[in-house]
Amino acid sequence: MAPQDFSGQTLEGKDFRGRTDLTDAIFFISILVSAPGPDGLVETADDIPTKLINTNLAGADFREAVLTDVDASGANFSPSLKQVANFSGATFNTVNLSGANLTSANLTAADLSGEPDGSFNNLSKANLTKANLSVAKLKGANFTDATLVNANLTGADLESVVFMKTNATGADFRNTNFTDGVAFLLRIRAPKTRTLELISAFAAPI
Repeated sequence: MAPQDFSGQTLEGKDFRGRTDLTDAIFFISILVSAPGPDGLVETADDIPTKLINTNLAGADFREAVLTDVDASGANFSPSLKQVANFSGATFNTVNLSGANLTSANLTAADLSGEPDGSFNNLSKANLTKANLSVAKLKGANFTDATLVNANLTGADLESVVFMKTNATGADFRNTNFTDGVAFLLRIRAPKTRTLELISAFAAPI
């Protein structure tokens, strides 16, 4: 069966929860945003977000897509038999990826830096094992209890990022900017060594 193709579409308030399998689905340059709620106005408290909750999106193609106010908690973005999930160049604004499986996902140059008003993306408890986050914009992202084992974060912008109880064993942090970041119980070395505990933020790139 051919993968479902949503390329270039604007998906407002779309609820994908009933679609149990979107393996290899194509969202290339798509826009996923909230729909106006009962008041008929946009960007108000009753907006209806696009929902990818607990959806199987293994190997999905989100290249250069824009995701705003999307709830993807518990979604599966792990590799399919054909390919890894691809978010290269995608933009995330206030997206909930808590508990999502992003194993080996390609997030190269993705923008997960959140909105100017201080609303950041939630990656708590997400599995980003072997994910490629090189030169990604991650300002303010929340990685509490997340797994970043052997992830590639070279050149990533980690300004104001929160690493709380994060397992980043074997992750590559070369040339990253960790200004004003917070790291506590962050494991970045091999499992046989002592867990690194950092209370204060780094004031310069690490």
